[in-house]
Amino acid sequence: MQEVIAYTPVVLDPNSAHAKLSVSGDLTSVVGVQDPQLVPCNPDRFLHMVGVLGSEGFSEGTHYWDVSVRDAQRWCLGVVQESHLGFACPNFAHGGLWYIREDDEGFYPSCATPGQEVVRRVNEKLNCIRVLLDQDRGRLTFSDPERKIHLRTFKHRFSGVMFPFFSGLSELSRLQVLPVGTTVAVAVQTQKRSSGKAEDTDSAAEMSLGLLHT
Repeated sequence: MQEVIAYTPVVLDPNSAHAKLSVSGDLTSVVGVQDPQLVPCNPDRFLHMVGVLGSEGFSEGTHYWDVSVRDAQRWCLGVVQESHLGFACPNFAHGGLWYIREDDEGFYPSCATPGQEVVRRVNEKLNCIRVLLDQDRGRLTFSDPERKIHLRTFKHRFSGVMFPFFSGLSELSRLQVLPVGTTVAVAVQTQKRSSGKAEDTDSAAEMSLGLLHT
């Protein structure tokens, strides 16, 4: 028997969030606010760049996360290299940041710092962005999984730890990391009767997990 459960592949780190970003209690969404919040001062928090990081960094393998941008304006999504983070004043002048952002509706610039932005024009406003990081093959791809639109692929030898990055929210704009499906295979306990007595054929139910790429 198989069941499908949902989990969120990336959760946000509220300790890194700029004071003008409010992270939800379940750590899956962030919204821009008009007035800076009173937040604890810690070394991980962005002070000048309005951004927030994912709570977990990646150093190998393939990872992806889908972000709803339906209720967001002037958003920015990407990955940052841990070695370039100086949270109060991160240094991306010489690299360490790969992103795509929304400019005017229908225009989506992307860039690997310190390079020049390349603008992708799309006829309709995008509602969902997939960020696919393949560190083993050295690829970072941005796409719209709903409309099957490829936006940009960066080829780079991603060394060190890479963190999901969310930034550029205007007031009341909201970004939501979407859940993905996971199949759960369950070996159900069965019984057979012999001489009027019930005998268990399985000592316990066994479970195994496998990812469903949506």
